[in-house]
Amino acid sequence: MVLLPHRKRIPTQQSAANGGGLHRLFNRYNCYADNRQRTTLGHSLHMDRSAYLLPSAAATPVWAKLTDIWGRKIILLAAVMTFSVGSAICATSTTMESLITGRSIRGSAAGGMIILTNVCISDLFIMR
Repeated sequence: MVLLPHRKRIPTQQSAANGGGLHRLFNRYNCYADNRQRTTLGHSLHMDRSAYLLPSAAATPVWAKLTDIWGRKIILLAAVMTFSVGSAICATSTTMESLITGRSIRGSAAGGMIILTNVCISDLFIMR
């Protein structure tokens, strides 16, 4: 394992942390938007929350394996882009089915963003 010099570690660490922060920011914003859509569509929130959490848990090992194959940076960017696509689907949904589809896409990407942020930061620093 090759460690980066100190002057390159800090920007890399900040970039990786921004990926996790972006996930939290999108989640907080979309929580309000989804609640409004849910009341407009007239359905309960149980299916909606399950559609987010189950793909998030299931996709985490897949994202981790993809980083071993293709590298950290490109897969982290792919997770952010997938999360953005899922957010756009949720924002434009007019039926409960499209909202659940968007939440599933967002959930699978969120699993990748969470694990990849931790993996990138753990690659930068050694434990002593």
